[in-house]
Amino acid sequence: MNFRRPTGFVVGFALALPALLPVLSLVAWSCAAGSFAKGIPSLEGWMLLARTAVLALGTALLACGLGIPAALRLLAIRRWRFPVLLATLLIPPTIHGLGWASVAAQFGALMRTVGGPDLVFQGTFAALWVNGIAFAPLAIGLSAAAFLQVDPALLEAARLFQPAPRAIRRILLGIAAPYLTIGFLLIFILSLQDFTVPALFSVPAYAMGIFARFAAERDPAALAAQALPLILAALPLFFLVSRAWKRLSGNQIGGPVQPLGGLGLGSPVTKLFADLWICLPALAPLLLLGLSFDITRWRTAVERALPDLGYSLELAALASVVAVVLGALLARQMDRMKRALPLLATLCLIPLVLPSVLPSIGVLKLMQILPPEWEDAGPFLAALCRVLPIAAFILLTARRRRDPGLLDAARLLGRSPRQRFLRIHVPMLVPAAAAAMVAAFTFTMGECAGMILVLPPGRSTLATRLFNLLHYGAGPDVAALSTLLSVLSGAAAALAVWAAKRGTRWRMRS
Repeated sequence: MNFRRPTGFVVGFALALPALLPVLSLVAWSCAAGSFAKGIPSLEGWMLLARTAVLALGTALLACGLGIPAALRLLAIRRWRFPVLLATLLIPPTIHGLGWASVAAQFGALMRTVGGPDLVFQGTFAALWVNGIAFAPLAIGLSAAAFLQVDPALLEAARLFQPAPRAIRRILLGIAAPYLTIGFLLIFILSLQDFTVPALFSVPAYAMGIFARFAAERDPAALAAQALPLILAALPLFFLVSRAWKRLSGNQIGGPVQPLGGLGLGSPVTKLFADLWICLPALAPLLLLGLSFDITRWRTAVERALPDLGYSLELAALASVVAVVLGALLARQMDRMKRALPLLATLCLIPLVLPSVLPSIGVLKLMQILPPEWEDAGPFLAALCRVLPIAAFILLTARRRRDPGLLDAARLLGRSPRQRFLRIHVPMLVPAAAAAMVAAFTFTMGECAGMILVLPPGRSTLATRLFNLLHYGAGPDVAALSTLLSVLSGAAAALAVWAAKRGTRWRMRS
């Protein structure tokens, strides 16, 4: 009996090893290099980190501040809002930047023709606006998921004694506050790591310094030391996530179809702004489609990108399937753990809070050890390192929300383990597995910064090809590939919803 907990942690660590292996390789390589002192940021480095943190904080405040009323609007009246959210949920931030930069350029040209001032869409404000819109769908989705943790019966009871706005403020927001905080911290960390949008609008970013330093010095120890502040900034996220998972145990949501119990936003202006915030992320692909549409150039661009598209689809499909299978096993093991869960969850979160460049550097070291025939495994390992924790956490949350009474009833009715698995576990976990697979798929399709380092010679993904085209000013080509990537993200999200609905129709038979 005394060996069960250590053994459970070892099994969980072994299942998480594909995600941790690049990080462990980076740590080992850094310790062998022995030059951590070189990576300690200078005064200018700390100032750059502070400016990047302010930009990330503003992004999180903008996305989550408007995401909360948008989530209330989404859950109260879904209709067309839910498909729009799904279609824009996983569009890479670069596409949003290109879309708004294109419309700013067109508007600036129009202003010059009438003798108006030149419009310069650059700098911190432009990066903040684009980042806020890029992360808006994620903020809305996380806020809606937080509100679904609230028992609708509490809201119905509160409405009998106080007005709806006060019930929203004291009951809904009060109970969902820990989960809303997790979403805020997650967006803050993701924005702190991203340098694509700041670079697009000429804003220096701390993560860009890590990428440039590796290209110049190839010193993994200095890079690890330079990335340490980003890890320290994510410590509150580790703490809150571990506490939230403990509270999720057995928290099966029931109640009416409308989980907010009919609560509305009240003011028509607030409703209008909430609907506008849901629709704004969809404008970037539409702007690219309308402003740079040239059927001949688009056909040529897509035909040239077909080999990269095929390789991207193959890589994303393989990474998503492996991530869901291993993630399901890892989530099952983590669900059985108690005291060791925070430690294992923290280890699994590390690849997510690190800039994608660092795990890719660890993969490069692994490729130096492995035979040359394994060079094609580099992009797969780099992708799996990032998507396996995402899949595991989504499936762990679904397992924690199961109703234990169904399992107890099935045992009392004499159902076999196979019947319990097929009739209870599978219908409950299929929606989460579909969400995990689409998240892993689209995340791999849109990964660029870390993938550039590990792609073998002659290989390119759709995202890296798009990144390279940005440096040549190929507007129609960039618009064509950006729209293609957006369509793939929306199609993957729609497929996940279809699979989730099909899975929930599987009910336990008597």
